[in-house]
Amino acid sequence: MTLGQAFKEENNIGFMRLMAAMLVVFGHSFSYGGFEAFPNIGRFTNNQISESRLAVDVFFILSGFLITKSYLQQKSFLRFVWARFLRIYPAYWTCLALMAVTLALFEQAVGFGLILKNVALVNGVYTKVTGILSGNPIPGNFNGALWTLSWEVRAYFMLALLGFFGLLHNRPLMLGVALFFWGEFVFLIMDSPGVDNGAALYSGKRLMSFFSMGMVFYLYKDSMRLSRLILVMCLLIMIVSVFVGVSFLPHAGGVFYMTAPPVLTYVTLYVAVGSRFSRINSSYDLSYGIYLYGTFVITLLVFRWPEIVWVPLMLVTTGVTAILAIVSYYLVERPALRLKGRLPVFLTRTLGVFDREACCPSRR
Repeated sequence: MTLGQAFKEENNIGFMRLMAAMLVVFGHSFSYGGFEAFPNIGRFTNNQISESRLAVDVFFILSGFLITKSYLQQKSFLRFVWARFLRIYPAYWTCLALMAVTLALFEQAVGFGLILKNVALVNGVYTKVTGILSGNPIPGNFNGALWTLSWEVRAYFMLALLGFFGLLHNRPLMLGVALFFWGEFVFLIMDSPGVDNGAALYSGKRLMSFFSMGMVFYLYKDSMRLSRLILVMCLLIMIVSVFVGVSFLPHAGGVFYMTAPPVLTYVTLYVAVGSRFSRINSSYDLSYGIYLYGTFVITLLVFRWPEIVWVPLMLVTTGVTAILAIVSYYLVERPALRLKGRLPVFLTRTLGVFDREACCPSRR
């Protein structure tokens, strides 16, 4: 069976997104909560892997796969851009406003300037303010998870441009794009020695490597065979690369990330096309809300109760974040997504020239 044959409407993607979002919160509890001495994957792998980092990689793989599918099905540059805007910005702006108000209450020096600085998202997200949260394990940093959103938007923009110019169907070219990002990422790992040097790990090159691999896997889905043997081989490559990295290459990211983009993408999509957990987080999607608010909740709890221990921290964080995610989905995300089919008049009048069938030719 090929990946294309296995991919159906009932799949595990919603479940995987939910687990990935929760894993990001779990992973950030160690650094933002001040529990880095606790046993975690990063300590045992020379900082090659972390719980939150691996979860974000899965997010970008699934995003590259699904967003490529979305663009090729819509065949409309403007409708694609509008749909992506509605998915990201309304909930993000709501989160920004809530964080600004909360930080203004806790730390009077911080106000709505935070919103103005981060509103565009494309130029990056600034989640550190000097002089606030000084008693926290990571002083001044109130929600470090948000930095990946700017790269998500840039990845969407790259894909939209490729589609507009008719390049998205060119599978060899897209494979070259993915190999380029992967090569840049490997070079940056080799150029950043030391297990604590996270230049490569916190770069857009890592995220774009996984996003572009997700794109390529979708384009080759009808010729890519799903096999348990290949799955086992990919898992073995990742396991061996971790051990080799721990033993011989003391770099942050190490050998694991030198091999991870294609093999982790295969493993992720192999699990994603299954249907065992298809009913979990499928008719609704709380993953984005959990991702937006989880780290911020940890930061506030540690700020207010510096003596809090890990188990109560995680229990309260999970409960509060779940409530915020539910509110975000039902009051912000779902109403926004209902507007996908209603393209604003000002967009069609000002950018209507870009909304043409030729932007996505039907030939392969």
